[in-house]
Amino acid sequence: MLDNYIFLALFISFLWGVQVVIHKHLLSSLNFVTIMLVSNVINVFLIVILSIYLKNDVLIDLKKLTFRDGVILVCLPIFTVFIANIIYYYILKKHESSLVSAITYSSPAFTLILAYLFLNERLDIYGLSGIFAIIAGVVLISNNNSSYKILQLFTDSH
Repeated sequence: MLDNYIFLALFISFLWGVQVVIHKHLLSSLNFVTIMLVSNVINVFLIVILSIYLKNDVLIDLKKLTFRDGVILVCLPIFTVFIANIIYYYILKKHESSLVSAITYSSPAFTLILAYLFLNERLDIYGLSGIFAIIAGVVLISNNNSSYKILQLFTDSH
């Protein structure tokens, strides 16, 4: 039987998949900056509520925060959230959501490689097979619409 974390991880994946479709819909009438602003204001509000609820844990962590950790915590969202989101909205506005989602959510392949290189995590034949499966999946999904257009050419000609 599968552990609960697998179902929770799949639920996260579902929510992220829904998010791309909603973002694509909103981009038809709103600027990406507006979407980012409203989403992040709501996110900050919810994080403040969560921090108040877990204030003891947060205070303990803030006391043991080093300068190096602080620099990482400042730089990380600049690159992995802010810049990544600007690029994400830019390509989502111009391309199909299924393609953008397939490419941007191929991150487990990069995570596995980086975890192997920097965290000494295991990388075996299953991990390598998974990386190739992810790449193959992205290629297949990205060709989804081109094959549809080819089929449409054949059906329209009759």
